[in-house]
Amino acid sequence: MRSRPFYIVFFLFAALSMVSQVKIIKPVKKAKPSSTRLAVYGGLSNSVLLLERNVQNNNNSARGFHFGMSYGLTRVFRVAFECTKYHQIDIPPTWYGVKGKTFELNVHALAKVTGANAYFYPVMGISYNIFQGYFTGQKDYLNLSRIYQKNANVETKWFGVNLGLGMEYFIKRFSMYGEFKMRIGQTDSGQISIMDVCFSAGVRYNFRVPTLYKLFKGTRSRYLLDTKDSDF
Repeated sequence: MRSRPFYIVFFLFAALSMVSQVKIIKPVKKAKPSSTRLAVYGGLSNSVLLLERNVQNNNNSARGFHFGMSYGLTRVFRVAFECTKYHQIDIPPTWYGVKGKTFELNVHALAKVTGANAYFYPVMGISYNIFQGYFTGQKDYLNLSRIYQKNANVETKWFGVNLGLGMEYFIKRFSMYGEFKMRIGQTDSGQISIMDVCFSAGVRYNFRVPTLYKLFKGTRSRYLLDTKDSDF
């Protein structure tokens, strides 16, 4: 019976020795990219401006120029701001001297094409749209004369939700792109519908700039050392 305390102390000492030999492995923190791409771009756009008012058989679309800037948030996502101004068109006999402008804020989710320096990306965002024109009131299928005065200049402003798809092909610092977008908003009758369909194409020039993580953390974080830059 006197030997029990000895055995208890022996086993406790052995257990503590085994625990002390176990190495605690801390999880490895994933390195953050130190740079990303800032792009400026411009090109041509083709839009029906306001689909419910553009009721001609051939949908007399407006052509214009757009300019924008995009910034890579991560290796996959980037944010883009864009402004488009359309040339004047007529939609006779109801509308004349129609002009349009669009301001957009979109997010792109980039997916690389296997075996090529190209990417597909869905487009999601919001837009602020301006439609201006001279309203005659003739063949007023939408009965807009209940809202607007006939033979008068009319300005319509509306917010839209953008949904679309784009493709981009890189050649060193330059890239060529094409996009298809639909803008969904509220019609004059109060319904939610597709208000605009737009096609765009142009050229981007890409700069290498610090990521947001780099800007906020600076050189204080040791995890920025020897990291791979963002692909975008």
